[in-house]
Amino acid sequence: MRFEYQKPSLTFNEKHKLTELAPIDTVFSNNEYYLLCQGAKDQNTCIQYRLDYVKNVEIVKDSDVKFEDYQLNSFEKKLNNMTYMYGEGKIKVIELEFTPNVYSNMIDKFGKDIHPKKINENLYCVQVRLSMPFLLKCR
Repeated sequence: MRFEYQKPSLTFNEKHKLTELAPIDTVFSNNEYYLLCQGAKDQNTCIQYRLDYVKNVEIVKDSDVKFEDYQLNSFEKKLNNMTYMYGEGKIKVIELEFTPNVYSNMIDKFGKDIHPKKINENLYCVQVRLSMPFLLKCR
C-alpha cells in the first residue's frame, strides 16, 4: 500500500512523506490506533504509524508477504514496549512551552483541542490540564 503520513504541524506548507509498505495489522494501544507495517529496509522489523495520520491510501498491489511465528512474536514484543503512564492525583492546569517540531507530540498527549499561542518564531506555549500525582518543581 502507498500512503501519505501527515503528522499535525504548526506550519501549513509542510510536505508530507509518501510511504509504500506492506501492511501487517492494526492495533489499539495508548488510546490510539496504529497501522503496523513491514519494514522497508529490514523485512523482519515492524514499523507503526498512527492511523489517524495516514492519508490518501492507495493499494498498489496485493501483498504476498507471509510472516513466520517468530516474526509475529517479535512484532508483539515491540508493541508491548509502547507504554503510556497514567497518574492519580489532583487536576492541575499548567503551561508548557514547546518548539514547532513537537506539535504532533503535544496533540498525541493532550488532544486536538489545545490552543497554542505563538511566543516567537521558534517557541509556542499551551495550557493543559494534567493529573498530577506529585508536585513538579523547576529550578
